Amino acid sequence: MFVELTPLEETRSYKELVSLGVKKGREEGKKEATKRIVAKMIANRFNINTQRISPRLRSLSIADLDDLCDHLFKMKSQDEAFKWINDRKRLLQSRK
Repeated sequence: MFVELTPLEETRSYKELVSLGVKKGREEGKKEATKRIVAKMIANRFNINTQRISPRLRSLSIADLDDLCDHLFKMKSQDEAFKWINDRKRLLQSRK
């Protein structure tokens, strides 16, 4: 007596896992794209290389990056931007 197995791609578990993976991939892609755009905005605003900024943005969420954009054009120097980023990182660390 043989039991016919359902192909993996047709199982509910497989579909749920793939859906979860796709969702997570989209979120990560959105975060990376947002970080790249914010880094370019800061670089253009203060005439510096994006490579000086990108590593500083790694731990920030999309909401943090959005908040940074709201404050960016009020900032007078790159030091002020870096201070904002560092202050936000400290805030995030204190919440953990």
